[in-house]
Amino acid sequence: MRLNVAVVCRGGPENGPFSAQAFSTIRKGLKQNGSDVAAIFAVSGSVPTALLGCVGEEDRLCKIWQNLTPEDIVGIKYLPPPKNRFDGALRKAGNIFRITNITTRMMLKGNAFSYTTLRNLLTRSCNLDKMFSPEAIPFKITAVDYFTAKRVVFSNRIPEHKECIIEGALGSMCLVPWFPSPTIPEAKRLKLLEEPHAEVDGVFLVDGAYRGGLLLEDAIRDPDEYDLIFVVDLHGLHIGAVDLKEYNDLPHRIQRISSIMTDTNDSVTMKLVDRINEEVIIEQMLKELKKDLPVGSAEKLEAVIKRMNEGRLRLRDKNEAKIVHIASPRKNLSFDFTKFTSVDILKLMHAGHMAALKSLHELGMDTRGLPLIDPSS
Repeated sequence: MRLNVAVVCRGGPENGPFSAQAFSTIRKGLKQNGSDVAAIFAVSGSVPTALLGCVGEEDRLCKIWQNLTPEDIVGIKYLPPPKNRFDGALRKAGNIFRITNITTRMMLKGNAFSYTTLRNLLTRSCNLDKMFSPEAIPFKITAVDYFTAKRVVFSNRIPEHKECIIEGALGSMCLVPWFPSPTIPEAKRLKLLEEPHAEVDGVFLVDGAYRGGLLLEDAIRDPDEYDLIFVVDLHGLHIGAVDLKEYNDLPHRIQRISSIMTDTNDSVTMKLVDRINEEVIIEQMLKELKKDLPVGSAEKLEAVIKRMNEGRLRLRDKNEAKIVHIASPRKNLSFDFTKFTSVDILKLMHAGHMAALKSLHELGMDTRGLPLIDPSS
């Protein structure tokens, strides 16, 4: 049986490489079993998975992650351990100089790094014509407008978003105070916000995870009814373990605090989805009951069902969803995007592959031919 499947990728830097490999493995497994991914929902660090996964370039996406360096994201070259004491002294002096420059920039401009290198990487990697073609898998990514605190949704099913999707992707990954906020003018014309700030012609974007790192409710309310929704998140909707070696440095502190905030929001979303599923099941039971009732009682029950669909519950656009988690919560895999190594990336990708493979197997899908350990990892 061909399944209608959505993939929801949670935000967070570590979910970038994790979701890339997990999505690649999920899609290969689905195709092997006669199905495919029908929609992608992503935010923050998982946005590249949507941008390249929607056009079937998930293998290329994984290769980009494998070859990625901190310089590609923040524009600062990662320095390997010193070879000798003299080399170490030079590197220490260089690091002090860089830290001074970053601190000065944060004080003067409000952000530590430029978006230039990351924007160039996205521009080189993304084929906008393919992304916005009818053949592409539909995707949604989100950011937050700083001025109105409203969520801004970007989709490749809205033609106007082709003009601003790169800025939207940067905005979705705009973790404060690391990066500057992309500004997109003409928010109403581009169908980004119906009511932008009265005194500002456009949106000023920050990380989408600040309003929720899990677009699961979007998938539930989607007009397409999904038989199966994969939720991809390294930590399994739990706050990751603290790295006691580097817990007090600035990147880890910011990432940790953001994780605590988004985990709280996403836990509420998960409970909401559980409630929606229960409401949908009750509605279906009432519809079955109505068939056995006399006309007068059936009409009264129909009024109840109508109230459930059109009232506060708004069940008319909600569907029961079978949710499968792709996660490795027991693995303490931290990811500092300002100074990571290729080993850090490969560990996260390996975890994504193994978690996806395990879930496919538990669903009873044929995983023969898929490697037990992905060669790229």
